[in-house]
Amino acid sequence: MYAKAFDNQALATIRSWVAKAERIVLTAHLNADGDACGSLLGCTHLMDRYAKNAQSIVPILPTGCPENFRWLPGADRIVAASDGKAGTMMAEADLLVCLDLNTPDRMEPLDQAFRQAKGHKLLVDHHHNPATGEFDLIVSDHTISSTCELMHWLAQALWGEDCLTHDAAVCLYTGLRTAPSAAASLRASRPPLSWWRST
Repeated sequence: MYAKAFDNQALATIRSWVAKAERIVLTAHLNADGDACGSLLGCTHLMDRYAKNAQSIVPILPTGCPENFRWLPGADRIVAASDGKAGTMMAEADLLVCLDLNTPDRMEPLDQAFRQAKGHKLLVDHHHNPATGEFDLIVSDHTISSTCELMHWLAQALWGEDCLTHDAAVCLYTGLRTAPSAAASLRASRPPLSWWRST
């Protein structure tokens, strides 16, 4: 329904990356809030459904999942940086999806591992001034209420209106309702998007 609001070539690139990826790592900013946890886990559930060749799909948070969001579906899958395996998982990933951050600096102490990783790097975010040189493809709109809202519209453009599983919807809705700007700017129509390509 909203696919025309998105760059078709970028959508095709994302579909291809997801379809071919064997090891997927997803991450968000340290001290994660509802938008970070919700978009991270919502996207994880989407990868479960659409990344048909994936042998591993791992959500990583630098400081782990906050206690007040551990009820979210899939929260028990989240790996913290303190686990010691997160850096290796990033190095081995052929697709890295970053959510709700505009620069790798916000995923410290995993920022260097991310920068050294060789896989495709996708950013989905609603903050100002994304670090365009750090990612292969960026989906960004700072006028939107939350990364969870943006992830919802992107998922529909990629895979259709019925793309969300129950678990993905619960996670994305959590971010919609807890993001500071959600109450003021949640909207029912797709706003314009900005796209950047680093390569």
